Amino acid sequence: MRANPTAQLLLFNTGITPDVEQFLRGALLERGVSEARCSLQSSTSTTSYLAVYHQIDIALDVFPCWGRTTTREALWMGVPVVAMYGDRRSARATAAALTQVGIPE
Repeated sequence: MRANPTAQLLLFNTGITPDVEQFLRGALLERGVSEARCSLQSSTSTTSYLAVYHQIDIALDVFPCWGRTTTREALWMGVPVVAMYGDRRSARATAAALTQVGIPE
């Protein structure tokens, strides 16, 4: 986000409570990311949360955990996923899925 001052960050999770939102916004501000560049969503106005993927250019893996379902949904919706190859099985699930669909890089 620091390297690209026009980049926007969308965090979508149905578990974002006001306390979690406050924590995330504070953590982003500490790292130099202004609130104007961040959107936190915990619900969507459409009948399908998959519509959120239409707002996304690149999905980021939920490192160090795994994003099995979200990774596959992103790929299904045509959104590329960036993953890190971790040091344990749970941290390699997304990288393994990307390798299986032919995009290990």
